[in-house]
Amino acid sequence: MITTRSLPLLVFCVLLCLQLPAQNWIQEWEKGKSFEEVKASFDAEWRGKEYARSKGYKQFYRFEHFFEPRVFPDNKWPDPMQVWNERQDVQKLSAPESATNQWNPLGPSNWVDGAGWNAGVGRINVIRVDPNSANTIFVGAPAGGLWKSTDSGLTWSCLTDDQAVLGVSDICIDPNNSNTIYIATGDGDGADTYSVGVLKSTDGGQTWQTTGLNFQVTQSRRIRRLLIDPSNSSVLYAAATNGLFKTVNAGSSWSSISSLGFQDLAFKPGNSSVVYAVNDAFYKSTNSGQSFSQISSGLPNSSDVNRYKIGVSPDAPSWVYLVGGKEEDSTFKGLYLSTNSGSNFSLQSDSPNIFGYSTSGNDDAGQSWYDLAISVDPTDASTLYIGAVNVWKSVDAGLSLEAKTYWVYPNSTGYTHADIHFLDHHNGVLYCGSDGGVFQSTDQADNWTDLTSGLQMTQFYDIALSASNASLIIGG
Repeated sequence: MITTRSLPLLVFCVLLCLQLPAQNWIQEWEKGKSFEEVKASFDAEWRGKEYARSKGYKQFYRFEHFFEPRVFPDNKWPDPMQVWNERQDVQKLSAPESATNQWNPLGPSNWVDGAGWNAGVGRINVIRVDPNSANTIFVGAPAGGLWKSTDSGLTWSCLTDDQAVLGVSDICIDPNNSNTIYIATGDGDGADTYSVGVLKSTDGGQTWQTTGLNFQVTQSRRIRRLLIDPSNSSVLYAAATNGLFKTVNAGSSWSSISSLGFQDLAFKPGNSSVVYAVNDAFYKSTNSGQSFSQISSGLPNSSDVNRYKIGVSPDAPSWVYLVGGKEEDSTFKGLYLSTNSGSNFSLQSDSPNIFGYSTSGNDDAGQSWYDLAISVDPTDASTLYIGAVNVWKSVDAGLSLEAKTYWVYPNSTGYTHADIHFLDHHNGVLYCGSDGGVFQSTDQADNWTDLTSGLQMTQFYDIALSASNASLIIGG
């Protein structure tokens, strides 16, 4: 049975293997050190230093708040497989599941402008529009599951409430059969939930089955990108922290085709035998992923980059954009363009700092280890959008950039919640997934509409109930 003690592991399994700049305590954790040893590493690293935003300070204290009571009293890490295994046991029971699953959502499902300045409901990792139905949208949340709308985002329904793992980092829809959907479980950017691999549905998301790519959550693996071949929908690629995997039989079995942990993948438009892949370097395959070659011409040394994201457009199939962050402080390293399918690159711009909080780019903040996105206009390859804290736009292939959103609400620039994890175009609409929800623009980022209302995927780190009023709940 799923107990009240095990449920927090399902909802709050936070901060596994975060990729923060110069965070030694994370490395100690990954080595299997005890909670006390990890805490001592953090204390030593920050001793005598003042708090600095976007450097991982808050993340440690969230980590400590979550795990400290769970390692008591024997200083042993909790078993993250507990909830998954108990869920499997529940499914084997002869009694109706409703007898053991009597939970009702309490929200929030929308937001109002109160005293805050960064309004939103919750983080979104990915947004995909059904290729056969423009009104059908799927979104994946890092700890709130997979949601579906059939009316262009006016209303939403959750498709994964009965799953033991509620994180979704990417979504693929079969272009030939919209009932066939794949989801990469877990949280690719923030690691707030663990991954059990790739799940598949053949009934439009009503039920889910495991595929041949399945992980034990104790392995702490994550999938950052799931890619389906537009010319053969039985072929998919999954970029995980432990390597690149490929299936040629619609997920029944997967083979490891690279040991590198890639951050992003893309096909060359019109030629899916050419696969681009990035981490802190750029790689290219011309044989459908059988082998990859690293290409560094025109790019900075990989030791100076924390990660890249890839942008391509059918308007110019041989163009490849890379946007990357600096290793030392996660600020803007540069935007690079190849016009020969990735054979070499040239720097388009490396200033101002479009990864910071300012719409003028004049600050020194950045957290590209956590939020980074790019989308190139499918009909004009010189027009592109980059997401970090805000959304920026270029109409001259990245030589100049203009802020099109500002993270403070309200403002005159345009509002999407801060920290952009996803940007993509579909049918002339630009979609944005951020820490605050789902936003869209139908006029090239001049105006934005919030589609988040109805989604209930806020990540609560803690909640409390009033002793005198059972209806009064507060959460952070």
